[in-house]
Amino acid sequence: MKKRRIYTSILVCTLLTVSIIFGGCSSKAEEAAMQIENNIQEQQAKAASFINIRLDNINEQNAMNIIKELASEKYKGRKTGTKENEAALEYISNQFRDMGLKSPESIDNYMQYYCQPLTLLKETPRLSLLDENGSTVKEYEYPKNFAFRVLSDSTENISIKAPMKVMEGVSDIEKQSFAQKEVLLFSAAAQGRSSMMAIMNAMYDTDASAIVLEVDVDSENRSSSDIVVTSLNNRSWGEQYKPIITVDSATYAELAKGAAEQKIISLQCSYKYEKSYRTANAVGYIPGTDEKLKNDYIIIAGHMDHVGDNMNGTYNPGALDNASGTAAMMEIARVIAENDIKPKKTLVFIAFNGEEHGLIGSEYYAAEPVFPINNAVMINLDMVGASAEIPLSIAIARGHIVDLRSELMELAKLLGINAVESYIAASDHFYFGEKEVPAVMLENVDSRNGYHSPNDTLEDVDSQRIREIIELVLHYVDKKAY
Repeated sequence: MKKRRIYTSILVCTLLTVSIIFGGCSSKAEEAAMQIENNIQEQQAKAASFINIRLDNINEQNAMNIIKELASEKYKGRKTGTKENEAALEYISNQFRDMGLKSPESIDNYMQYYCQPLTLLKETPRLSLLDENGSTVKEYEYPKNFAFRVLSDSTENISIKAPMKVMEGVSDIEKQSFAQKEVLLFSAAAQGRSSMMAIMNAMYDTDASAIVLEVDVDSENRSSSDIVVTSLNNRSWGEQYKPIITVDSATYAELAKGAAEQKIISLQCSYKYEKSYRTANAVGYIPGTDEKLKNDYIIIAGHMDHVGDNMNGTYNPGALDNASGTAAMMEIARVIAENDIKPKKTLVFIAFNGEEHGLIGSEYYAAEPVFPINNAVMINLDMVGASAEIPLSIAIARGHIVDLRSELMELAKLLGINAVESYIAASDHFYFGEKEVPAVMLENVDSRNGYHSPNDTLEDVDSQRIREIIELVLHYVDKKAY
């Protein structure tokens, strides 16, 4: 494309030079140059046009309505293991049925069942600052001021009342003993470049009882605008560890001051751990019409789960993360299902579960695919259509096949979409890429929208940017599946 523009510029300059020499021919030279430029623009428009799929059938408002539905209180954050998550799965499978998508024969009514571990709160966690007599000085608000980041599966009840100790860094843990089972406080500066895992491992063999980490949610350099609520357990952490709590900077300052004054911290959390909970991914498909190509598959997916209810009248809607990707996937499915021309390749649509617990649903599908994945490509939609002015990230995990990412980048340029290539592993494309399936994630990376908090609402999603994503994926399908 760049070479073509260079050749065009050379030709335009040549014609202008001729026009200067021959004076009276200037208007003809300008017309010729303009005609060449118009021809190039027409070729570009043709390359970006849809041949088989009706673009005017896209209804971005339909996608926004799905986001509104999934982010509503009816589903209370769609946490895996809850009745609200099951209701969301039923809603999605009913939508698949109403669109005319088929349920694969090997699964039960669009549901691909599997088992996974999970942790569920029984009540709202509590963080308090106590004086030396045990009387409450201040009670903090969950999850506005703090959140439990991870919880061990070795117990189902945390009740800690202990002195606090401010740490200078991770290496400081190894130099001290903690006979009083102190809670260790790490400011943002003390954490430095140390990962949460490094801090956890450093204190594993100590008598310290818990870790408190300061998180910046206020400065211009913040990565998130809210304390992040998590799924509370993730396989990558192992089975037993000390509780980890994150707090905002104002709360941290009060706790650090309290530590200097010999005040006591109180941490209370009651939860339920289940090692093997039966849940499901929702899967529907549109069969290919070509006898040879129908055994090639384009998988379009997004995770439907989020981090659930805060047990205090608030919940985490997960509008951008990831009702948006689920809705975009469903609108893409509807447009293709209602299209007059049917695809030659088989299109598979998946709403993954368990993503917030460590990509469990997608890992299961990649290991036990409903359709063979050796002839498949996979497009994962996770946090798409953010209203913030940020480019579309077209991502793969490092070391995975780059071809699909390159193709989508080229299509994004043709459609005038501001997109960048990136490397991201932490989403449902990962395990497909691990099996050498060309797999990408499309994401508008906006962690300052209320990410994993009660503030991730419909207002953070833009309908026109959702439409951009839908057009991009449909454009790929139009070129590759017909």
